[in-house]
Amino acid sequence: AREDCSPLGPALFAKYGVFAVADAVAPEVLVDVKLTAKANLDEVLGYRSQHYAAGSAGDGTWKDLCCRDGDRFDVHFRMSEEPFAALGSGGSWCAAVREILGDDAKLLYTGQVVACGCDPDDDPDDDDDNDQPEDQAWHMDGEHLDEDCDLPCHILTVFVPLVDLTAENGATEFSLASHLNHSSEDDDGAIGECVLECPAGSAILFDYRLLHRGTANKSTADRPILYFTYARSWFEDPVNYRHDGQQKSILDGLPQKDEGDDARLAPSTTTHIDGLANEC
Repeated sequence: AREDCSPLGPALFAKYGVFAVADAVAPEVLVDVKLTAKANLDEVLGYRSQHYAAGSAGDGTWKDLCCRDGDRFDVHFRMSEEPFAALGSGGSWCAAVREILGDDAKLLYTGQVVACGCDPDDDPDDDDDNDQPEDQAWHMDGEHLDEDCDLPCHILTVFVPLVDLTAENGATEFSLASHLNHSSEDDDGAIGECVLECPAGSAILFDYRLLHRGTANKSTADRPILYFTYARSWFEDPVNYRHDGQQKSILDGLPQKDEGDDARLAPSTTTHIDGLANEC
């Protein structure tokens, strides 16, 4: 893996709101990460099935798992454990994160987003099929802190795809430079959209304020992406659901619940990037 992200990255990030670096995760690490992420997904979806069978699923949202538009699962289950913790605190992108957010930048949370593959029996060209995959809606993960001026980035996300990202399996599309306010009438910020295709193990850093969407996964295989969200030391995210204790755990109310499950899912404390506080 690269010891550091591209030195040009922060400049590209400031201008476009996003940049990517290939080979950010060593191949042998990527294998372990991919297997563990899949095991976590299978385990948490098994608990989800138990809740639905028992009629205890409620709205189908837990702090460990929720559904996103575009047929996606957002998984927080066991994502603060290894091997993800080591990547979050010491990944090759952390130097760029420190340069963008400051030396005291902190890791807010880690997760994986999985865009489900299509049923192989579905016809991808059948426009009348209601089960056809759809693009996500365009969205920002967070708002501007000041609508009247362009402030430096205060929070960003790093995507690490666990499979090659292509137009076929739902690579993320970004609206370049949309993280800027463009309040001037002479500057509408129209640079264009970019579907960012890249190999597994890449790192994609993007500003929380950047408009983006996951495109439709038209393949028959799931498309998993890890995410690591970092912020300036003083910022807390008031919008996204992933705060410890904000919602119930998927383990709550399961008849087969083991005593060790709660300990395994115990919320982790906010940590700082390795090399800053040596807490991760």
